[in-house]
Amino acid sequence: MLVNLAIAVFVITKDRKNKVNLTFGTLGLTIGGWSFGSFIGNFVSSPALQLFYLRICHSFAFFVPALCYHFCTLIVGNTEKRKKLVRFIYISCLLFEPFVLSGLFVPAIERYGRYITVVPGPVMYIFMAFFFLTFMLILAELFTGIINARVLLRKKQLKVYTAAIIIAGFAGLVYFSGVLRIIPDIYITDDYFLVVYFFISAYLIVRYRFMEIDTVVHKTLLWVSTLIMLVLPAALIELALINFFLKDLPASTAFKVNLAVASIYLMLFVAYYTRLRPRIDHLFRRRKYDYQTILGKVAEKIATTINIEELTRQLLDEVCETMYLRNSLFYVISKDEKNYALLGRRGYKEVAGLKQYAGLEIYTTDEEKKKLSGSQSRIGAGEAFCKWIIEHKDVLDKDQVELDAHYEDIKQGAGRYFKDNEIDLIVPLVLENKVYALLGLGKKENLQPYTLKDVELLKKLGQEAGVTVFNALHYEDLAEKERMDEEMRMGREIQMTLLPHESPRIPGISVAGLMQPAKEIGGDYYDFISVPQKGSFGIVIGDVSGKGVAAGLLMAMAKTAINTLSQEEVSPRQILLRANQILSQHISGHKFMTMLYFLWRPEDKTMVYSSAGHEHILVYHSQSGQLETILSGGFMLGMLSDIDGFLEEKQIKFEQNDKILLYTDGVTEAQNQSGERFGLERVQSIFKSNIQKSPQELMQVIRDEVYSFIGNYPQYDDITLILMEKS
Repeated sequence: MLVNLAIAVFVITKDRKNKVNLTFGTLGLTIGGWSFGSFIGNFVSSPALQLFYLRICHSFAFFVPALCYHFCTLIVGNTEKRKKLVRFIYISCLLFEPFVLSGLFVPAIERYGRYITVVPGPVMYIFMAFFFLTFMLILAELFTGIINARVLLRKKQLKVYTAAIIIAGFAGLVYFSGVLRIIPDIYITDDYFLVVYFFISAYLIVRYRFMEIDTVVHKTLLWVSTLIMLVLPAALIELALINFFLKDLPASTAFKVNLAVASIYLMLFVAYYTRLRPRIDHLFRRRKYDYQTILGKVAEKIATTINIEELTRQLLDEVCETMYLRNSLFYVISKDEKNYALLGRRGYKEVAGLKQYAGLEIYTTDEEKKKLSGSQSRIGAGEAFCKWIIEHKDVLDKDQVELDAHYEDIKQGAGRYFKDNEIDLIVPLVLENKVYALLGLGKKENLQPYTLKDVELLKKLGQEAGVTVFNALHYEDLAEKERMDEEMRMGREIQMTLLPHESPRIPGISVAGLMQPAKEIGGDYYDFISVPQKGSFGIVIGDVSGKGVAAGLLMAMAKTAINTLSQEEVSPRQILLRANQILSQHISGHKFMTMLYFLWRPEDKTMVYSSAGHEHILVYHSQSGQLETILSGGFMLGMLSDIDGFLEEKQIKFEQNDKILLYTDGVTEAQNQSGERFGLERVQSIFKSNIQKSPQELMQVIRDEVYSFIGNYPQYDDITLILMEKS
């Protein structure tokens, strides 16, 4: 009875104007009136007074189901829909109230065992039917609310309160069983179930902010309540022993049985208490911690996390569970360093006008970020209070900002942020004098203020966690770079498969070619093409402007075009003209490609060629021992739709042991650390001084000389060579 009244008064005083609080409080007071009337009725000596108090007791009882149903419609949100039904139930209670106070409800009383019980009248049976009908309506409302609840906290609240209602309904069942003599003497235990009902309601208020009540349990009260809950099973066991098992035994035997049961229960109680106490402390956020040790463990747990999403999850979980925080926010610096973007939150947020527990939410995808308004999703680095944090690398405390005149310049902006986000502290996560992230911490669930020790330890946590945040942020960049590198590597492998895998056997000449790629996809291209004209063979070298994926795609397009056209045309010039038409249609002058197309004609020992702005041609004439350098000329492919006036078709007489060297600008423009280029003269000198070597060997010598010249300087462009020799 006292528990019921205490909780009822507490709920009403928290918010006297709130219908939910008023209804719950009135329900508690009504149950208290029922218990009080029953209690007094059993202890007064006058039969007339006993009957009077028991009738008063039941006048309260008639309103309990009505108030409980009304309260459930309020917490579920069906008040408007059920308004008429609630009004009907209340009116019915009022109409039956005179009958309850008359002899039609409790016509008489009688002593049954040690207690006084009532003799049920006809209206009592109506009340029983009314009680169970209303009880079913209450359960229907609660189950509907659980199914329709969209917020995790509301669903949890309704589930726990449903359990409390079932226990309260069981109290009614026990009472009626006693009144109807179904189970004699059991009705007196109904108060135990009502106590459990209110204990669960109190748990809901403290642990899950039921009815939006913000409170904590004092440690003394918490343990008194816990002990009562532990003693309650012993009382029930003792009651059962007295009423069912020991009443017919001799007193000495009954005493021994009681003593044995008490000893067993005491041992169980000690073990139960030892195990339960830490759990109860943690459940109600009352456990004391050595913050220095715990925060050190937080830093240790997140130290190896390199994924920013997982880091956000672990940091918010660990800090909230360690310090028992209502809510927390985590921001990281944006790439342009103009603001700090919200990555995650844990705790309460406003849903349908109520602060509801939303659990942990991570905002890494665009869809998740769209749920937030602009003010929620970021903190501008230019805002006064954020600039203060960046400058001082220190914790910003809500209480200090409000009370200390030194914070006057940032008071307005910081105060608005603290209020809108329900944050009490902002902790900077720092590395090498730079703030990489901000950790916003809300009110503690035990309503204790942050101490100076808390602030100092959080500042230390910010310094230790700054390293982890830095690594996680750059890990994302590194992972993206590795992904791009992998794609480039695959692109390079695909590109290399488009080139000849081995030198072909061509009657009358020997050929060799190589392409030594730079680090990324390039646009160099060479090919040996079998043409329809008997004995003839096409030899092609080309270079797309620039590097990267676009150059690689253009190179693949050119290869396809040249191979196809070589099966239709016999003229190198016509092949290049038609290839230009195809390329210019697709690249519209944004890129270009240089190319040399040689056609070997064995019948007259002649190389017919056409150039589209490619590098010089080096021809060694074995009979004269002279090295001829031919300006290839022409105009690159893809720049203009019509280059007919720029392209020519020429011939080179290819005699015994003559050699021709073709190359791309990756050879002549290769640079060393001094910025010096390899140049055409070095190519000519190496070519002539190693002229006795085979095409394959000579080509390898030129490549090695280029790399020796470059040294440790990175290769800037692809190196492509073709060597031909008349055999």
